[in-house]
Amino acid sequence: MSDSGLIMPSDLLDVMEKHNDIWSNFDLAIQDRNKFNSCSRQVAEIEFSTPITELFPDNILPAELSAALGQFESELQRISKIELDIRDSQEGIRLERERIRRNRIITIVIIVVVVAVIAYAALNGMGVL
Repeated sequence: MSDSGLIMPSDLLDVMEKHNDIWSNFDLAIQDRNKFNSCSRQVAEIEFSTPITELFPDNILPAELSAALGQFESELQRISKIELDIRDSQEGIRLERERIRRNRIITIVIIVVVVAVIAYAALNGMGVL
């Protein structure tokens, strides 16, 4: 910006700075609300949050929203990791059951073959044992 040579009283500058801070905080709060709304779609069917204009004056400050949003996002990441671990464990269980089933089939086939050989030998008068 170029210097216009306009001199403003310091109390007016303070008011302008507070005005800018309020709008900056409001913009951050709107962004946080939008993040909450997008995260809420991942968790369950819930209603959208109360408009930030109703919360801002006395109830919740933007810093508290930001902190809560960070905790919420980290909890969602933890849940996603746990879900991935569960899917991996389920796949491991499925593979182990498949291996056990295959081993049972092989064991049954071996037993049937051994019994068939012994029966054949017994019927033909050969002493196997």
